[in-house]
Amino acid sequence: MTSGCPPRRVCPAGGDVAILIAAFFYSLAIVRLGAYARVIPAVELSAAKSTVLAGAAVGTFLVAAATMTAAGEPLSDLWPGWQSSPVAWAVLCYAALGPGALAAFLHAKVGLGQRDTGLWRGQRCRL
Repeated sequence: MTSGCPPRRVCPAGGDVAILIAAFFYSLAIVRLGAYARVIPAVELSAAKSTVLAGAAVGTFLVAAATMTAAGEPLSDLWPGWQSSPVAWAVLCYAALGPGALAAFLHAKVGLGQRDTGLWRGQRCRL
């Protein structure tokens, strides 16, 4: 058997495992955000979160760039339309500032996120 999975067993695919890991770390972030939102001002908290996410994005880019450089591929293949598409840049900037930075600030701000809404209230499911 080439898949590495024992016969008659269901083995999760790589994407399934990645989703579970992402969900685990997202839940950790939400739990910690609730604790930090009570003691750290919203602007500082959202700035720190955005800085960490930017660092992760830069790290991901550096790994991809190193992989492509080692394979002899040009870095422009990471985003083929980067020079010719102002609409793509506008969408990228909107995604970073609108739902990204603004949502992080509002999520940590008083009355709009984790500071006043406890985990028990913010995470329960209403059916």
